[in-house]
Amino acid sequence: MTYEVFLGHIIDNGITAARADYIRNQEKLRGAVAGFEACRDKKPSELAELLEASRKNTETARRSGALYWQTRCFEAEVEWVCNCISVVLHAMQVPIILHPTLRATTEVAQLIQNMNRHETVEGLAEPVGAPPSPEGEVGAEDGKKQSEHGEHQYDPAGRLGEHRAHDDEANTE
Repeated sequence: MTYEVFLGHIIDNGITAARADYIRNQEKLRGAVAGFEACRDKKPSELAELLEASRKNTETARRSGALYWQTRCFEAEVEWVCNCISVVLHAMQVPIILHPTLRATTEVAQLIQNMNRHETVEGLAEPVGAPPSPEGEVGAEDGKKQSEHGEHQYDPAGRLGEHRAHDDEANTE
């Protein structure tokens, strides 16, 4: 899987969730979708720059009151994408954009489980997840017995209820 494909999945999943979350608030929906789309095709360094700029824009909107929620939701979704990308960067032990949250870590784990968990994210050039151990052996990293397919026999990540860590503020009318 390429970095662009991985990023695209994070963005597409986020847009789907935003459409459900903001079905009755078009201002927030416009901001959220625009925030996700602004992240498309961006490398991690570009995402970091976009996050910094969107934070400044939100502060300006907060002071002026003009389109605050649209601007805030834009920023929140850029932050969400940076959060998810930072999970992978952290796993690769390279500099992160921001400290990943548990929610983002869980979302990324779920995404990887739903895809081929042993693929690499090309463009980041490191494996996403641990390489498979020989069949039935106990992995040195976590001590869990693996199935005949090299997958752990437990679910390391629970299902997410929502896709963002900023639920309280972004859902306030």
